[in-house]
Amino acid sequence: MKLGIKKARQVVSLIFGIVLVMQPVQTIYAQNAKLDFLHDFIQGRFRVIGQQPDAQMLYSGTMRIYEKDNVLYFDRQIDGQRYQGKALLQTSGADSVPVLRITWLKKGKLLECTYLIHSDLDNYPRLTGYIYLKKGQTKQPGLEALFPVHE
Repeated sequence: MKLGIKKARQVVSLIFGIVLVMQPVQTIYAQNAKLDFLHDFIQGRFRVIGQQPDAQMLYSGTMRIYEKDNVLYFDRQIDGQRYQGKALLQTSGADSVPVLRITWLKKGKLLECTYLIHSDLDNYPRLTGYIYLKKGQTKQPGLEALFPVHE
C-alpha cells in the first residue's frame, strides 16, 4: 500500500510541476496574442492634442501609426514640425499592461512618450500618454491624447 501512495505522490508532484512550468508559457502566449491584436488595432491616422513637458504650452497636430515589414512606425506633425521613428509595443509594470512607446529628437533633446491604449465607445483606438525627456530630467511630464481620424 505504501508503494501505491508513494507513486500517487510522485504523479501529483509531476503534474504540479508541469502546471507550474506551463503557466509562464501560457502567460507569454496570451501577452503575445494581445500585442499582436494591438499591433493591428492602433494603426491609423490620429489627431493629437498635448502639453509640452516642463511647460504650460499646448499644441495640436496629427500622427500616423503604420506598419512596414512587420515593424510599427510613427509620423507626427506638430506645429509645422515633422518627427518620425519606430513605435514599440511593449508591456509595462507588474501587471504587464500593454503600452506604445515612441521616441523622437526635438531641438537637441530626446523625448519619449508612453501611451496607454484604450478603445472609445465605437471601438476605435484612443491613446493617452505622458511625454518626458528620455534622460530622466523631466520635472513635470507632458500630456498627450490621440483621437482617431475617420476617413
